[in-house]
Amino acid sequence: IGGLLTDTGRIAQLIEQGACADEGLFLVLLDGACRSLREFGHTHDLGRPADSRLAFRELGLAIGLAALEPIERLVKARPVSSIEIGSLEARLELLRESRGLRAAICEFWCEPAHRRAPTWVEHADINEVMLATSLLPDGWVALNSPDAGRGSASSKVDILE
Repeated sequence: IGGLLTDTGRIAQLIEQGACADEGLFLVLLDGACRSLREFGHTHDLGRPADSRLAFRELGLAIGLAALEPIERLVKARPVSSIEIGSLEARLELLRESRGLRAAICEFWCEPAHRRAPTWVEHADINEVMLATSLLPDGWVALNSPDAGRGSASSKVDILE
């Protein structure tokens, strides 16, 4: 789901920059992300203990949810021509409602006790990278970002110490 959202956000940025005119691809990715988010909402319980959760999967979703801004920006700036606006707005509303998942996932895995769970320790290398990326996603999500790879990360990194 996170990969779909990230790719949707990247395509939105490319369309916005005039580097891509394939609004159809944008819509296919957006539809896939929305269907996947609905299914996630029906099947995944973020209230489960850390030892029964896979951090890297959840953090991937959190990273993807950071791509909502360019998706919304594209839709507001220039309505996508291939579908009716009401349908597109319904998809955006689902994404907006899912925005809170990002904070919930990041806060959960920033908790040191949760990072001692066997499911974290067994995949510590990828989990640590995914957590860091979820806390500072612009370098991954934003194309041609003037702030990509720069800026102060200390306030977010302090959470991990």
